[in-house]
Amino acid sequence: EVIQANGQWDDSLPEEDETQVKNFDNFGCTIFNSTNQIETFEKKVFGTERNYSDRAGYIMADIAPPGADPHTIYEMIRHKGLIKEADLPWSSDIKSVEEYAKPKPLPKELLEKAAEWINDRFFKHDYLLRNDKGQIETETIKEALKRSILAVASYAWAFDGEKYVRLGADTHWTTIYGYEEG
Repeated sequence: EVIQANGQWDDSLPEEDETQVKNFDNFGCTIFNSTNQIETFEKKVFGTERNYSDRAGYIMADIAPPGADPHTIYEMIRHKGLIKEADLPWSSDIKSVEEYAKPKPLPKELLEKAAEWINDRFFKHDYLLRNDKGQIETETIKEALKRSILAVASYAWAFDGEKYVRLGADTHWTTIYGYEEG
């Protein structure tokens, strides 16, 4: 179903400025960008501003450095759900990955809240088709953006002054929420 006919999701991005690196890198890009993807989609579809706890998802998916497989994160969300950021925030007193990954396991009341999320949604994900060269064509991405904000694996943090460039294997999970022609 076409939800955003122009494929541009800028007006539905989460208000919260969230980053996986505060005092330290928690290597949680897969949960951070998966929840950002969901928050953006829900803002467009339901008109509501939601902020899910990346930390709770991190714990439920058992993420640890150097990170996690995005499919594992989506399956965790599908089967365990999400909770509000306010229920388990990344507070300023958390100074290490070990502290961020607690309490482990999550208390029963938080797991029950996460399960309620599942009751209200049918969460699914899919993959874009690649051409015979193993690439995803630009037109395929533009067409898919009419239906959802996208998540993508990329090489992280190499900036040439104008754009980010790929210098090796994909090691980061981020979102595509629009495009510029050309």
